[in-house]
Amino acid sequence: MTNFFSKAILAIFLLASGSQAARFVTHSVEKAEVEAKPRHNELTPEAAADKIVFLPGFQNAFPSSQFGGYVTVDASRGRRLFYYFVESERDPVNDPVVLWLNGGPGCSSFDGFVYEHGPFTYSLVHKPGGRGVEVELRSNPFAWNKVANMIFLDSPAGVGLSYSESASDYVVTDTRTAADADRFLREWFRRFPQYRDNDFYISGESYAGIYVPNLVRQVLVGNEGGEEPPINIVGYLVGNGCTDERYDGNAHPPYAVGKSLLPWRGFKELEAECGGGEYWNKTSGSTCDKLWNKLAANLAALNVYDTLEYCFHDGVSDASVVATATDRATRGAALRARLSGQAAATAAASASASASASASGNSQGMSSSGRGDGGSVSRRRTSSTADLTQRLQEAGLLGVWPLAGGVVRPGPVLNWAHVSAKLGGYLGVTPPCTDSRLCDPAQPRRPSLSHTPICTDSRAADLWLNDPRVREAIHAAPTEDIGYWTLCSDKISYMRDHGSMIPVHINNTKGHGLRALIYSGDHDMAVPHTGSEAWTGDLGFPVKAPWQPWFVADDQVAGYVVEYGHGLTYATVKGAGHMVPETNPREALAMFQRFIDGEHLTSNR
Repeated sequence: MTNFFSKAILAIFLLASGSQAARFVTHSVEKAEVEAKPRHNELTPEAAADKIVFLPGFQNAFPSSQFGGYVTVDASRGRRLFYYFVESERDPVNDPVVLWLNGGPGCSSFDGFVYEHGPFTYSLVHKPGGRGVEVELRSNPFAWNKVANMIFLDSPAGVGLSYSESASDYVVTDTRTAADADRFLREWFRRFPQYRDNDFYISGESYAGIYVPNLVRQVLVGNEGGEEPPINIVGYLVGNGCTDERYDGNAHPPYAVGKSLLPWRGFKELEAECGGGEYWNKTSGSTCDKLWNKLAANLAALNVYDTLEYCFHDGVSDASVVATATDRATRGAALRARLSGQAAATAAASASASASASASGNSQGMSSSGRGDGGSVSRRRTSSTADLTQRLQEAGLLGVWPLAGGVVRPGPVLNWAHVSAKLGGYLGVTPPCTDSRLCDPAQPRRPSLSHTPICTDSRAADLWLNDPRVREAIHAAPTEDIGYWTLCSDKISYMRDHGSMIPVHINNTKGHGLRALIYSGDHDMAVPHTGSEAWTGDLGFPVKAPWQPWFVADDQVAGYVVEYGHGLTYATVKGAGHMVPETNPREALAMFQRFIDGEHLTSNR
């Protein structure tokens, strides 16, 4: 560093004297500055130790480098956050770095890695000789690391593979979650200094609608306060994200009536009784409250994350329901067939045959298109809407996040692990699938407590991430030390201590010039698009490009988009649920790529 400044001072002196030697010394200064930056293939010792060289279940060479390990965010308390990093397959030297966060609060970002836009698709296949099942990994054609360097972070400590040696750390708030994630990022960029100059984005979904803007603000404050290294943040993305209790709380009835899930006459009566559509702050026991509870009871048995899709339930096998699960698997198989050059009809027939086999109890595996869609899954029908509603009321959960109609409010916030504990075994859900014999889709399991959101099949992730070979391969602590990986954690007690995110979004965009993409799967009932569309439109930002369709490459409408001033874009994804990259992977990748490449979503390529 001293040598660098000495040369700089000498160059200034020589320039003042007009010497030809100045040009030589100036060039030497510029060369020294370039050489001071680490080359892409030069790893720090910490990064080299985190490099992943193989993964159980994947038989091929990695298309790009992968890393996994821990970053300590509080050494005195032993608080460590686990990350998984996948380099871009396009241009890792110049492509953006993107952090991904799943929500909950308290749900693992391996949800996004395994089931949404990670580098692999996961499926359960039978071992020879009836020895249970194993997890098979294949390359994901819609992985976001096709075009970006992706970091998946388990946050806060106590979630996924992240942990603390101090149990009191599992009582956590929005404030500490953002502070720890900011500390993680600065330590991560020290570990991977070759990425410090790349554009950086933060992304996430669901309760990450709180995580993401808060972390963006924390990064901006840290940069302005001189925290090192500075982070080159340029924008962020939020999918179906919690934002504001009024907008989120008023979104459910308009969504439900718009999808014909509520009767129009009942909706108009509700609207009139609730102050013209102010449902979010209804008084308990009021006419508005009673009418909404009556109408909402008809929504309780739906898949809250995607009202178009079936609800996965472990428990008693119901072949008639299993047999109807082929549609989504067929769509996914046909799409993959087109990409790989195979006949779509062949792939669709294969998916259909697999589902038919599962219905007869003779399945050979699960479809790789999702969490068991079209594979051998055991499902059961809810006993009755009235019974479910009564149990929710008894547990104090009716209209409580994360159930349908629930709103995130200041104070304690639940996730599905907490909900399952309150409901006991009623919903017919099961503990993490950590034994290959118990994961066998043909073997119904005894219903008990679960850490998995209702309607969600996480068996592949359960089995893979609790495999000792996988833990060792990705440099994660063993189950003996930190316990089983679960999709959502009941270790943490989470307190929301920040209010509405709307002022934070205004500060991040209008105040600091960042770009933001707020997107919604338009069939999500957990955080309906009606709320996100309303608050983005009410910010008062000028409209740069009015509401219009956007398309994927074959001229199919992918959704609708409106562009506002100050770098804000709001988009819907047609037919998508809460986890857009899972239900609509092609549209999600197209949207993501266009946004990080600085293109309009309406550009079609």
